[in-house]
Amino acid sequence: MDSNGFLFDGFPRTFIQAYILDGLMIKMQTKLNCLINIELTEKEAIKRLLLRGVNSGRSDDSEIIINTRLAEYVQKTLPVIDYYKEKNIYHSINGMQSIRAVKNDISKILNAEQEKSLFNIIIFGYPGSGRSTIGRKIAEKYDLKFISTECMLNEEIQNKTLIGKKIKNTYEKRQLVPDEIIIKLIENKIKNSGKTKGFIFKGYPRTFVQSYILDGVLKKYGTFLSQVIELKVPTLEIIKRLDKRRQTKNCKSYDTNTEKIVARIEEHEEKTCPVINKYKNIRSVITINGNSNVETVFENVCTEIDKMLHI
Repeated sequence: MDSNGFLFDGFPRTFIQAYILDGLMIKMQTKLNCLINIELTEKEAIKRLLLRGVNSGRSDDSEIIINTRLAEYVQKTLPVIDYYKEKNIYHSINGMQSIRAVKNDISKILNAEQEKSLFNIIIFGYPGSGRSTIGRKIAEKYDLKFISTECMLNEEIQNKTLIGKKIKNTYEKRQLVPDEIIIKLIENKIKNSGKTKGFIFKGYPRTFVQSYILDGVLKKYGTFLSQVIELKVPTLEIIKRLDKRRQTKNCKSYDTNTEKIVARIEEHEEKTCPVINKYKNIRSVITINGNSNVETVFENVCTEIDKMLHI
């Protein structure tokens, strides 16, 4: 599904269809942002439809059928407007204006909605694919908060917090840090982020369960996932990069020997690749060739993000 959003015309027409649309939006992990009603007088509507009937030859633009359709609109569709008014997403535009004026009014509403919505990204890729480097650069350029589970966990350990002690104990036992701890840290980041245009998540979610947890957290704070980015780098190149990194001060716990590197790659393929495929089935995923220099990869990522933001 390759789309930056949806524009519905003629649906929903009834109260029941409004509920159906809400259900579809929930399934697609998004929501309806606004309903725009272009208002006309009944006299003007009849005049325009009769003129359209003359110009297009449409048989359903006769005066009798038009009056029937307007009566149906009052009976069935006006309650839909009330439904969305209660959700505070209703906008009215004067349809008696020129087409240019109507378009300008619609643009103002859409721009205002876009400014209200947080722009949230997940960046995927094998370890060593450049997620941290590219993710931080994206955060800086688009005024997003970079949330890395690895950084958060290490920060807690370094600050010797109560949670940090639990994390350190978990590491020493070579166990995975429970989702309860990670989510608590992510929520703290979101709550204490101050003014931001959104978030970019690196290292979470890694599993199916975590992907649903993140959906729930974002919904709790009145936002949702905007875009998924995947950095594609050949496996052999990943092994080379990680082997090179283990000889530096940036060495990670899974970089210390070839066996651990291979195990981490296999874990990504087993647990995280299915999550990426899940997102591909329900939304567009930006796939970027990460087998290049940082500047080129970042430029290609920005090109795709700019398309989505209509920059």
